[in-house]
Amino acid sequence: MKPREFILSFGMQGVGKSKSILDAARACPQDTFWCIDSELSNYDRLLGTEYRDVKNVDVRPALEWDDWKRGIKEIGESMKVDDWIVVDSTTPTWDAVQGWFIEQIHGEEPDEWFLQKRLQNQRANDSATKASEKTRGFAALSGEQGDWQVINKQYFKNIYNRLLMAPGHKYLTAEQDTISKEDDREVRGTYGAYGIKPKGQKRLGYVPMTVLWLTKKRVGEWYMTTIKDRGRKELEEQEWSDFAEDYLLGVAGWGYE
Repeated sequence: MKPREFILSFGMQGVGKSKSILDAARACPQDTFWCIDSELSNYDRLLGTEYRDVKNVDVRPALEWDDWKRGIKEIGESMKVDDWIVVDSTTPTWDAVQGWFIEQIHGEEPDEWFLQKRLQNQRANDSATKASEKTRGFAALSGEQGDWQVINKQYFKNIYNRLLMAPGHKYLTAEQDTISKEDDREVRGTYGAYGIKPKGQKRLGYVPMTVLWLTKKRVGEWYMTTIKDRGRKELEEQEWSDFAEDYLLGVAGWGYE
């Protein structure tokens, strides 16, 4: 059996992330594409228009941490080795697990909790050192209680570990973020030359075997650049129109019917 795919594609809105998934589903009609969808509208529109012929996509909406946690677990337990588990997009999962933690520990809605912390820090800032807005906002989640260790363990257990244990192919998408001086050496070493990175938990860009940066220059023109793809030809702004033909067949060496 050929190795299972584990792909991450990331980029701005409208660069073809959801399209690439449906291209693959169209090329593999005998396999189920289990899609955990955080945008709630892309697939309805696409499956009702240009992908009307695609009948093997099972879309499950996700807005809360428990939606992703439960969805990945259930799909991993029921999928076959040639099925695909799709998380589109993984970016909101990182905010979701932090929100879950705040609710569990502080018993408050995350937006209200962060508002109160922001007000407290604004008062303290009048006489304290001037930290960055990001540092102030998350100060209470990085203290001696080991908050981040708990959050990361919850995330790894329910996202990365369960994805790795799932028997079929994996396809993740993520939004695009800008490299900053706060990023660690590993992130800057891998993504620094491009000035961008996948937005989300910091290990997101390293867990998948394949990482593709998707871009778009004008209407109908999509491009892909290889960030990481072990044992395969690397691409630099390679134009593509059908992900199944141009990547799965042309680069990954698939021989689908």
